[in-house]
Amino acid sequence: MMTLPPFEFLAPENVTEAAQLLDRYQGRAKILAGGTDLIPSMKNKLFHPDVLVSVSHIASMKKIHFDPKNG
Repeated sequence: MMTLPPFEFLAPENVTEAAQLLDRYQGRAKILAGGTDLIPSMKNKLFHPDVLVSVSHIASMKKIHFDPKNG
């Protein structure tokens, strides 16, 4: 059985907080947005992030809006 390496899990509530966390951890963090690619890659030891920053609690990232006038 493959296990995940140890990591810190953070769940910011807005985009600004997420950006600040990514800046603070400067390349030692990965964004977790569902995990279908990241988690298996961590199990296979392709990534070893110290921190996972989950964006699943950020309401503004739960939908995509297209404005026909502005794109």
